[in-house]
Amino acid sequence: MQETGLAQQFHIERVYMAATNPPKPLLDKAAEAVARFGKSAAIKLNGGGQPEDQLRAPLEQLFEDIAAVLGVDVAMIGEMSLATLGVRPDYAVDVAGARVGYVELKAPGRGVPTTWTPNKHEKTQWEKLRLLPNVLYTDGALWALYRDGELVGQVARLNGDVRTAGSKLAPFDGEFARVVSDFLLWKPNPLATSASSFALWPGCASYCARKCSKPSAVSCGAKRSKRSSPSSPWTGANCCSPASPMRNSPTRTRKR
Repeated sequence: MQETGLAQQFHIERVYMAATNPPKPLLDKAAEAVARFGKSAAIKLNGGGQPEDQLRAPLEQLFEDIAAVLGVDVAMIGEMSLATLGVRPDYAVDVAGARVGYVELKAPGRGVPTTWTPNKHEKTQWEKLRLLPNVLYTDGALWALYRDGELVGQVARLNGDVRTAGSKLAPFDGEFARVVSDFLLWKPNPLATSASSFALWPGCASYCARKCSKPSAVSCGAKRSKRSSPSSPWTGANCCSPASPMRNSPTRTRKR
């Protein structure tokens, strides 16, 4: 049992090192995955329909391909509503059964927060998404990783037009493999349990401070719903305790 545990620990450490400095085998496999993504995306994008929706299936396959190279299992749950934040990312992403982050997908050409000119909806949405500890934002061509609203590394880009390049689409450099790998292999706060790995996210306090007249740093994010099981991922629905947030919100003022 001890040997198995040590072997697993060595494997995990080795994978995290690969994410920080992608080795050539990972870069090669990422390039192959991007080529498949490009072929699938071009077919769907030129077949009509909403551009963002056409990227969903190719994106899911791309993440599965990268996860397979990293030796981890990934599940992408679409349209995950975070009730307390009032936002719904395109995907919640679980790796090995644990929630690691969220993906926001936009139509080609919309850009990412570091490079874009957002419309009103995108700006309002980002003000909420930026509070989360691990977010990958992409329009299919640009790929950016944010931790608590801060860009991690550089914005990765693909060489070619995602709408027309087909299988010739390729990573511009090693940043793409780094961005996706770092996102998938994010390590939650070790003090948090698997059921509330997002319960201690730093953005919670600032969000509560804006929503509540008397925010509580102790209760903020500390409670799990009585209905949630020990293995259920935290989704933000209980970010603030009933004693302080929303109750004092202008839209939900209670008479005393």
